[in-house]
Amino acid sequence: MNNSPFEIFRRNLKPLMVVLIGLAMFSFVVLPALQTYLQRNQGAGDQVMVATFDGKSFSESRVAYLTRNHGSTVRFLRELAEETIRRGGMPKTPGFRYDAENKQVTSLGISETPDDRLSVRTLQFAAEAKKAGLELDDAAIGSWLASFTDGMLSDGEIDAYLMESTQNRMGRIHLYEQLRTHLLADLYQRAGFATVAMGQMPIMTPAEQWQSFLKLNQEATVNVYPILVRDYLDETDDSPTESEIKKVYDEGKDRDSSEQSPEPGFHRRYSAEFEYLAADIQEFIDEEAAKFSEEELRAEYERRLKGGDFQLPEAEAAADAAMSDDLETEEPATEEPATEDPSVEESAVEESSVEESVVEESVVEEPVMEESSVEESVVEEPAVEEPAMEESSVEEPAVEEPVVEEPAVEESAVEEPAVEESAVEEPAVEEPAEEDQSRMDRFSSSNGVRLVAMQDEEATDNPAEEAEAEQPNTDQPEAGADELEAETDTEAEMDTAETEVVAETDDTAETEDVTETEDAAETETEQPKTESFEDVRDQIANSLAVPKALKRMETSVMELDSKMRRYFNEKAIYDSNASIGQAGDAPEPLDLKAIGEELGFRYEKIGPYNTISIAEHPISNSLDVGSQEMEMQRGPSFATIMFGGVTRTGQQIPMQELYSPLRTVDDQGGKIFVSWKINETEAYTPKLEEVREEVIAFIRLREARKLAVAAAEKISNDANAEGKSLIDVLPEDKQDQVLTDLGPFSWMDSFGFQGASIGNVPELDSVGEAFMKTVFNTEIGKTGVALNQPERVVFVVEPTAFQPDIEALKAQFKNPRDRIMAMFSGGGSANQIITGFFESIDERTGFTFTQTDEE
Repeated sequence: MNNSPFEIFRRNLKPLMVVLIGLAMFSFVVLPALQTYLQRNQGAGDQVMVATFDGKSFSESRVAYLTRNHGSTVRFLRELAEETIRRGGMPKTPGFRYDAENKQVTSLGISETPDDRLSVRTLQFAAEAKKAGLELDDAAIGSWLASFTDGMLSDGEIDAYLMESTQNRMGRIHLYEQLRTHLLADLYQRAGFATVAMGQMPIMTPAEQWQSFLKLNQEATVNVYPILVRDYLDETDDSPTESEIKKVYDEGKDRDSSEQSPEPGFHRRYSAEFEYLAADIQEFIDEEAAKFSEEELRAEYERRLKGGDFQLPEAEAAADAAMSDDLETEEPATEEPATEDPSVEESAVEESSVEESVVEESVVEEPVMEESSVEESVVEEPAVEEPAMEESSVEEPAVEEPVVEEPAVEESAVEEPAVEESAVEEPAVEEPAEEDQSRMDRFSSSNGVRLVAMQDEEATDNPAEEAEAEQPNTDQPEAGADELEAETDTEAEMDTAETEVVAETDDTAETEDVTETEDAAETETEQPKTESFEDVRDQIANSLAVPKALKRMETSVMELDSKMRRYFNEKAIYDSNASIGQAGDAPEPLDLKAIGEELGFRYEKIGPYNTISIAEHPISNSLDVGSQEMEMQRGPSFATIMFGGVTRTGQQIPMQELYSPLRTVDDQGGKIFVSWKINETEAYTPKLEEVREEVIAFIRLREARKLAVAAAEKISNDANAEGKSLIDVLPEDKQDQVLTDLGPFSWMDSFGFQGASIGNVPELDSVGEAFMKTVFNTEIGKTGVALNQPERVVFVVEPTAFQPDIEALKAQFKNPRDRIMAMFSGGGSANQIITGFFESIDERTGFTFTQTDEE
């Protein structure tokens, strides 16, 4: 008998297959449904019922479960859409929109903002859709998914993406449940809105469209006298009746209070206390900068100076250079005669009077053209040098020098015969002329372009003088070769002076000329002016300190985060063991204040704060540090992480646990925070005795509001009856409290096709719809009364101007774009119909929600 396991398996193959298939069906069909049921009803006996409709109550845990799955579904659909588009498809379901320019999904076709109240509303609308006969089975949901993926992904791939996106927390049955609920709710809501909208365009009558247009485009200027409600509290009864106290308490015990609502609210939001250490990067930089010695800073200054740093702006540098040129122009004037050759001077003196006059005119123009101190010093000796300059300008046409890159060679070739001739006829002049010629040739090679430009300008400005200068040149007798040689040598000397700044100094150059060239080189080098060490000392110190400060701060933050995380893990283990009765030593609490003093961080303990009040603290604006994988993109805010919430992408963020460290950054403030939550208080409905004082304060405030409104109406009536202005009817001691000429402002501020919000008057506290309605419905010269949005201030308003005039508004109203914008701004009977639609459903289903949306 064969007892091999394989033989046993072969003999019982069919029964085993039946059992395995049954287990698979149980695992993939029954278990998910059972899990859903258990998750919906877990702890229902201990949970507070937060919503009711159709006789059914919904616990806090079930609503949270629905909201969490909604967030997971939104994230999965977004990833699925991106994968579909990446494969070349495009979702083809109603409501899906994709911004091709920014490559971003802008709408998925279902609500993308997970929220507890929205979850209950979605269930309510889905139930109403089923009552109306609408139904979506699994086949319809599968067809919707196929259209959403445009046939690019198979069912297996969709399941794989779902498991990966939700980290195996959702299966297909959970996904279908979410899609069915949201699609049914969307169908029912769109059917209800069919009477107020045509697609995305709201339906409005022409009169409603005109009124909406006026709200966006008409502006008012007003005088306002504000009356504070709290000023009348002393006139109210501080001991209201017990029945009134009970009535107000019941009205607001399940409502969260709001600074922008006049309704009573005594419900307690979730609150928490926090500890944090803050590091200010500037403080770290200052500490590191103070450690550098003066020698180190000066060495860094010299190093950067050589690299071209610390140069002044061009305008300032040009001004400094001009001043420097003026000073240098004057200095060589007294020294130049000492460096000139006497023989050249004597030759120049013997020139004809006609030539001297031509030369002098040329000399007047040259200082404007020349920049270096050497050139200007030469210009100041007209008797010595400038005749040669003028004649040379004629002998060396402008065409020749720009074409030839090294004019020194050409000039040398032309001028050599003159030198040789002079050597024969005038031996006394030969040696200095040859030395000067060597230097002047080099100057001509570097400055030839500038000389040609000056030559062209002279030729253009005075052609008669040019012709006169040419005549002696062409008819020069041979007997005057010595004079021509002296003139040519003088020009060559000018050319060489500047060449010595650019090229190497010739071994045969004279010592005086080398010194003069070096001075000119220094002058040109100093053209880009630089900042002094004293001016940039702090800048250098900070730049050297920044890398060290950042490294030190990062090391300190990581060390602090490591200590806090270690304590969090040890405490979690201890609490877990304690919960099952295993004794152990509790971890030693961290003294963050002492650690902060050691690291140079600022310690603070804050709270208790809730999601609203935390906004008062600067830490609420800090953001999660992000990750390198996301290219340092910042994450959610401190408040979103600590209290839980939804990000802009629809991601649901769970509430941060106690003593779990969090690093956030305030980029604008230059601060980094390492924080944790040390205590928390769950949301709850307080007993009457706990909030009795708040209830009484609300009753008295409501009575004071009536008194303030009565006082405001009396002022308004007196002004209107007597035909006086607002200021005139007020007592003298109150007239300075009138705020005059506020505005202009409009009733509504448009933000494109997304809608509009109530207009803003910065000088007034929280103006609302009632204020705007009173202003724009009161005639100029008359007064009206309105409360602000939270009804803590009563305004007496007096319009003084409306602009533009009605005719201009009518002309503008003819523009189709302005009319469309008016339709999207809201208002009119459409809003009333929508409000009535929700109210009728709530009344029919007996809908209640014990907590309002947090403002």
